[in-house]
Amino acid sequence: MKLISILLFIICQFGIIYLTKAIKLLSSAWSYSNYDFLFSPLIKKFNEYAKENSIDTEIDIELHSPSNSSLYVDDYGSFIEHLLKKKSTKYDIIFYDVIYTPRYSSYFIDLKDYLPKEHIDNYASGIAYDTCVHNGKWVGLHVSIDHTFLYSNKYYLNKYNRTVPKTWDELLDTGKYILEKEREEGNTDLIGYNGQFPNYETAISSAQEVIYSFRKTVNSSYPDYDTLFLFTIMLISSLFLFINCYKKWFYFFSKKYWLIIFLGFNINLGSIFTKYGELTNLKCYLGNVFYIIGFTLIYIPILYKLIVNFQLKNKFVTIIENSQKLFIPFFLIIDVIFIMGLYFSSYSQIETIFIDQGKNYKACRISNVIGIITFFTMISEKLFILLFIFILIFLEWNIKKTFIDMKLITSAIYIDILLIIVASIVYYMKFTNYIVKFTLSASLNLFYVFSNFFFIYGFRIPLIYSKKREDILKLLNDIPPSSTTDSKSIYSSTTNKSRMSTFTLKILNCHYYQGDVYDDNDDIPGPLNISAQKEMSNNNALSIQIDTSNQKIDASNQKIDSSIQKFDVSSNRLSNK
Repeated sequence: MKLISILLFIICQFGIIYLTKAIKLLSSAWSYSNYDFLFSPLIKKFNEYAKENSIDTEIDIELHSPSNSSLYVDDYGSFIEHLLKKKSTKYDIIFYDVIYTPRYSSYFIDLKDYLPKEHIDNYASGIAYDTCVHNGKWVGLHVSIDHTFLYSNKYYLNKYNRTVPKTWDELLDTGKYILEKEREEGNTDLIGYNGQFPNYETAISSAQEVIYSFRKTVNSSYPDYDTLFLFTIMLISSLFLFINCYKKWFYFFSKKYWLIIFLGFNINLGSIFTKYGELTNLKCYLGNVFYIIGFTLIYIPILYKLIVNFQLKNKFVTIIENSQKLFIPFFLIIDVIFIMGLYFSSYSQIETIFIDQGKNYKACRISNVIGIITFFTMISEKLFILLFIFILIFLEWNIKKTFIDMKLITSAIYIDILLIIVASIVYYMKFTNYIVKFTLSASLNLFYVFSNFFFIYGFRIPLIYSKKREDILKLLNDIPPSSTTDSKSIYSSTTNKSRMSTFTLKILNCHYYQGDVYDDNDDIPGPLNISAQKEMSNNNALSIQIDTSNQKIDASNQKIDSSIQKFDVSSNRLSNK
């Protein structure tokens, strides 16, 4: 009996030891290097401290790195979010980059409810508050802070008696000078500045470094993501145009035209500031000026590119191509004429909207017939430009080199037309609340600018870093290349009934053409054979072969089978037997 009691006592002691043993926590972290100099030593020191101070807590770490994981840093961010969404309890502590603070905040506890106030106060000032607090909630605390530095090659600085640059202007000046001197000596491999834009999510940090470097001092607050900051973001995003490895994504326009388009984006965005404060005739006038100039700077470069990219190199296209420096100024002069017409016609007046049992507000209204005629003539000119762009897009729709660009520009124009319709409705609506009117008007303005920015330029940036870009491009390529009637039925009915006009033939040939441009020597494209092939539904293929060695379509000699229709052009007249 005594022996049994001893055994029970021993078992109970082991049970107590087992139940009261140290709590084990599991943490997760990402390391860029195969050698972890931060997290593992930190965990080791904590465990040593806990043991020395009889703290019954032990932490293990699951470290993800390029050597032991198939995840990249952006995949790791998505992996953690996936676990948080599933409410997984796998990890007790998560080490993450502060760029994920807004992304993860809804899943994390508020540390203010669990840590002493004096402990939180240690982090309440400085960068910790800006990066660890989201919507008033302390979602994390800093483990470490990275510092970035600009490294300079002293060999070249000493060689050309230059000092380490301290500003962007000095960096550009020094870099340009040394590069020019080195190229004179045959050294073409030297890079002036490496901004560290890797092909994953942390490239955003590099962009932020550039933005934050424009603060007045290192202690200045970080800018909020408001309208002014978004204005800056669009300008900063233009840096991608000057990074050699990304040039292939922006080949459609030259750098000069891209920068002109960016200027158009920002001028359009600037019109929203005319809606702030007390409304005046000048603000009404400037708001329209911003819209007019912004539209021209965005869409006239597109119009020029579509014209010079046109398949038929006729005299008109050649004249436009040789007048590149005058093309945009020509349309700007037209805008100035409209702007002066609006100004001298005193087209706008301030109308006070009286609201029963509410706050009155002011609105811009066109006040005279001359102003109405000038305004709607100007709008008609802009719509005609969009229509002309649509026609050129249809004619160039299948050119492989610009296939994606055609679809993105078309998307931008569709949205613009929709927004013009909505804005027209809003203009004639009478609102009982001026805040609703302002919010709706400003939102339409912002959406107009950023939809154009996204489809014309911004869509390319996520593609650069997306691992699914091939799927996205394939999805775009799967969009039907023509919104017109089934081309097979067009050609079949045309050949069976009688004749196809030269003009129609030329249009359809341009629409389905996929290769390089060709000359327009006569009514029908050049002295060469052009084949346009188009896959149709139900696995039927239609191949149209046009033989332009002669200029007569002889319907009696047409040989038509289920997949090929051949038109023999032998003279200027069309005979049908």
